[in-house]
Amino acid sequence: AARQPEAPRAADTTAAKESVNPPSGSRPAAMALLVITVKPAAEITLDGKTVGDTSAYTAPVTAGEHVIRFIHKNWQPLSRTVSVGSGERLKVAVDLKDEGIPIKK
Repeated sequence: AARQPEAPRAADTTAAKESVNPPSGSRPAAMALLVITVKPAAEITLDGKTVGDTSAYTAPVTAGEHVIRFIHKNWQPLSRTVSVGSGERLKVAVDLKDEGIPIKK
């Protein structure tokens, strides 16, 4: 018995192209991780937003430059600007006793 050739199937190439190459505006931002520690515990702000009064904070962030600020009643506010690449994990450790400027009472 002779085999009959299968009918060609129509491919939806439009859907395939969209899933492989999404429009640039819909791509998720490249992410990174900041692991922040401070001694003694202080109020931490990240990019102008208060994240808490703590000694340790881990934050998923977009890749790029970020400003971390440490506020403690015994030291002048201390700022750090850091840059983190896509997929990187960056540790930022601050000891206010060593790096901070004491507030004169």
